[in-house]
Amino acid sequence: MKFTGLGNLDKLTRTGATAAARDAKAAGELSLADQQALKTEIGGIYDPRMQAGNQAFQDINAFYGGDQQAIIDQAQASPFMSSMIDQGESAIARNAQSMGGWRTGTSGENLAQNSQNVLQNLVQQIL
Repeated sequence: MKFTGLGNLDKLTRTGATAAARDAKAAGELSLADQQALKTEIGGIYDPRMQAGNQAFQDINAFYGGDQQAIIDQAQASPFMSSMIDQGESAIARNAQSMGGWRTGTSGENLAQNSQNVLQNLVQQIL
């Protein structure tokens, strides 16, 4: 009887290793395809936020680059601004009435400063 066990074992090992490598490669390709599909699906969820962030970044760069009028216009068009100015004017008038401030002349200055402060605060909030 001829001993051929080691030769068959070597061939069997090579065939098994090749099959395992093929299976691992196929599994890796399947996993990669699944990951890419998930990335595409999830990426669409974040697109609106990413676009808004990019727009905000461009707006703030424009503001600090000297083009400040767009953000000032946005703040002045806000209904919040008119509401805040009205509330500030009412508070100044109440204070002037109770303290006799109408005669001292500081009420007009306070009213003007109120508008400036409200505008400045809204611009800072937008930024």
